[in-house]
Amino acid sequence: MPVKLTSVAGGAVTINPPNTASTFTLTLPAATANLVSTGDTGVISQTMIGSGMYAGYGPAFFAYNGGGAQSVTSGVITKIALTSTLFDTSARFDTSLYRFLPLVAGYYQVNCNVLFGSVGIATSYVGVQLYKNGSSYSYTTNQPNNTNWAGSFLSTLVYLNGSTDYIEMYAQYQGSGTWQAVAGAGYTSMSGYLARAS
Repeated sequence: MPVKLTSVAGGAVTINPPNTASTFTLTLPAATANLVSTGDTGVISQTMIGSGMYAGYGPAFFAYNGGGAQSVTSGVITKIALTSTLFDTSARFDTSLYRFLPLVAGYYQVNCNVLFGSVGIATSYVGVQLYKNGSSYSYTTNQPNNTNWAGSFLSTLVYLNGSTDYIEMYAQYQGSGTWQAVAGAGYTSMSGYLARAS
């Protein structure tokens, strides 16, 4: 049967158990606190939901080469100068060092994209790499089908400890001459967001 709690002012809260033969237990914390329900419209804090997930508003960023095209020499793994951001919700992307260093520990979904341009120069492959703390973490390469444009894309999950771990984007190609990483948010970029806090 329902349990009704009535306040001095006349308002009431009714606790209505499910209509089943099973027994359920509602355990309240040994503390003065607010209960969170599906009807809540206020801010839900991290403390309310525990440490297994992040209470929304997790770090997210989109950084790109906002300057001129960046030259990349054959066989040289080169850090891409991500000098601008479309957004950076936690202000943790450094556009001087071209790296992301978040203050929330967890697993981050990261995407890296680079478009190379040249003028009639043959090449055997182009690639993009994600570096974590100065070392290669994940990479991909592909063979271009023409001598003017070639792109490479990488998507991965990476754990960052929320204090010292950082990530950067590098690119490379193997062939003759010098290719350039094309500038612009739609061509050469790195983006990411917190997928799950730890």
